[in-house]
Amino acid sequence: MPKSLPFSISRSMALQGLLEEASPPAGARAPGRAWTPGEAPPPAGAPASPRPQQQAGLRLLIVMGKGGTGKTTVAGALAVALARRGQKVLAVSVDPAHNLGDVLATHLGPEPQQITGAAPLRPPGGARAGGHVRDARWQPGLWALEMDVRREMDRYLEQLAGSVRGAYRYLEVLNLGRYLETLRFSPGVEEQAVLEAIGRLRSLAERDSFDVLILDTPPTGQAMRLLSLPAVSVQWAEQLAQVRRALLERRAAIARAVGPEEATLGGEGGVRLQLPTDPRHDEVMGILLDYSARSGALQQWMRDPALCGVVMVRNPDRLSGLETGRALQDLAAFGIPVALGVLNRMGRPLDAESEAARGGQDLIRLFISGFEARVPGSDPEPLDLPFPVRAVPLRDPEPSGVEALAEVSRSLVD
Repeated sequence: MPKSLPFSISRSMALQGLLEEASPPAGARAPGRAWTPGEAPPPAGAPASPRPQQQAGLRLLIVMGKGGTGKTTVAGALAVALARRGQKVLAVSVDPAHNLGDVLATHLGPEPQQITGAAPLRPPGGARAGGHVRDARWQPGLWALEMDVRREMDRYLEQLAGSVRGAYRYLEVLNLGRYLETLRFSPGVEEQAVLEAIGRLRSLAERDSFDVLILDTPPTGQAMRLLSLPAVSVQWAEQLAQVRRALLERRAAIARAVGPEEATLGGEGGVRLQLPTDPRHDEVMGILLDYSARSGALQQWMRDPALCGVVMVRNPDRLSGLETGRALQDLAAFGIPVALGVLNRMGRPLDAESEAARGGQDLIRLFISGFEARVPGSDPEPLDLPFPVRAVPLRDPEPSGVEALAEVSRSLVD
């Protein structure tokens, strides 16, 4: 009986679902429009861009791995492959050291830009697999952007300052500017700002009928801090909400004994403000519950194997393997499924016929090399991984541009 990994990791079907849906028939391309992050929502009564009827929701592919393994190349190759198969794709670099534009041979900024040459080779018509019809404004192809992390941090801190000023407007001595400037350099703030930006991108992508959001992430450690943040934030917000409820209960008890507590807005002679005792009317509780709901929605999305999947990229070297093993264990702990393992920059090709006859065992063993000691009894017994593995050969020079990425994608999805 095949051995499995000593930790339970689920397989994502997000990538497979996208490939199965991709059936670009001949026909005229439907007109469409791109969107811009921060763009105002459509006016009331304006028709929305509905999702394709056969699709359950926006897919999320997270490309991650050790620094220098070629994550960005794999992300770009997958984006080009899916776009050419008739999907509407948004590729986003959330790595502060951006390379996505270099790989796509296009200058990218923080606003989405359509990538020329990545549209389907056979323009799809309105019909899709299963006979469903696309909305007239849906347009297949590839859009890409490189997130401006500093701008996102400014946006996040500005929103945070507005919320705190509103909730504690009666505390005139509260010097928010100094505290927020300190907070800018605090651990986790950058990841939180990026996570908030991903949430906005998700909403905008769903509104404009994108099929898939592909994230090109920073190296493994920073990527795991980002991916674990929704689960940690939910727990953190729930604990703070409990503390806030206890405070409000004590405030209510004091109010029943001596009367409600009041504060004055605008100094002496200003407006008297009665401090809340009911959680339903407390602004701080509202902020905590809203934060918990947003974090919980992202956590649920990232844990859904039908919608989200990690593409784990490694090189043949041992250190890359060790880091991959740790990352897979962390993903399992947070319930984030894996869609594909990629052994990138292979110096020697595997014999296809022999590999097929052995059920892909040579490739699996190469992928787990470096952390195979964590798989008891895996040698010489066959090993069963819950996700497929693909090998991408070493290329010199490094792939750059749509056609070069399309060639790389043959090793990933064909």
